[in-house]
Amino acid sequence: VNSIGHPIGPGNDGYYAQIDLGLEVMIDRIEITGRLGSDCCNDRLQNCTLKFFAADGVTEVHSMFHAGIPKATESISIPANPLAQFARVINDSQAAYGPQIGELGVFGTIPEPSCLLLGGFLRRRR
Repeated sequence: VNSIGHPIGPGNDGYYAQIDLGLEVMIDRIEITGRLGSDCCNDRLQNCTLKFFAADGVTEVHSMFHAGIPKATESISIPANPLAQFARVINDSQAAYGPQIGELGVFGTIPEPSCLLLGGFLRRRR
């Protein structure tokens, strides 16, 4: 996802940017980039919480606080490998206009379907 928006004005603690991966993925890392270029505001991705949610969009499966994101892309390992469909970056800095994200990439593995679920579809008809 590129160029995720931001709130307008101060006092936006708790405002977040969220992406829907389209299906549940066992997440092993994310790559996140703050604002790029020589502008004034590369600090708008400081003190954020990364949360991951199941396919229902409500059940939180993993959460971690991150003190700061540098201007360049940072790769963050997610050791718990949560099975999630939604990734959310939440502004915890109480700074105006946060979070501002240049890019957010989510990487992981799509779990294979259960053999029991596929069993009926894989049998040949006689």
